[in-house]
Amino acid sequence: MKRVAMAAVLVLAGLFMVSCECTTGTCPAKKQIPGYVKAGEKQGMQVAPKPQKSEAKVVEAPTTGKTPYQLSQEELERQRMEAERRRLEAQKAKEAEAKAEELQRLMELVHKDIHFAFDSYTLSEEAKEILGAVAEYLHQHPNLSIRIEGNCDERGSTRYNLALGEKRANAAKEYLGYLGIDPSRIDTVSYGEEKPLCTEHTEECWAKNRRDHIVIIGE
Repeated sequence: MKRVAMAAVLVLAGLFMVSCECTTGTCPAKKQIPGYVKAGEKQGMQVAPKPQKSEAKVVEAPTTGKTPYQLSQEELERQRMEAERRRLEAQKAKEAEAKAEELQRLMELVHKDIHFAFDSYTLSEEAKEILGAVAEYLHQHPNLSIRIEGNCDERGSTRYNLALGEKRANAAKEYLGYLGIDPSRIDTVSYGEEKPLCTEHTEECWAKNRRDHIVIIGE
């Protein structure tokens, strides 16, 4: 019994000593507690300071408008189609303007007379350009036909000039056939010296009368 009593006394003494060590700040358990302050300092748990409100200003994104990345697929497709529509309209307007200019040039050539050198029915380069415009006009209007009127100046006999006027008209007709115009759409006539444009007896005046005149005579 004495041994048991002695062991109990030793256990109680050990517990007392541990309790005393904790009061002096050497308690191992307290040292393991995060934020614990040793003896001589403010004892207990330290609380982290409350964060102060930042003075930096928050810039909000604008609420109006959207970047291309924020647009829906439907909106992007609508914008693409609208841009394509405007492009096609501009292209059509440009083509229509060019076509109108070409038509004006064509009509100016169609209504020009073909002129010849003295006593000749050979087509010049200018005459071929005019006949090219006539052929293009006839291709664009397949229901139209024309009449080519051959003319001469006053020099030479009436019979000779009628024959020369016919050769000049036929020369133009043959060239139009070469350009793909059906000969049945082309009528020819020779007036010789009977329908002069100029009545003065000068070389300049005679040059104006040596000509083929083209008339649109309809379907």
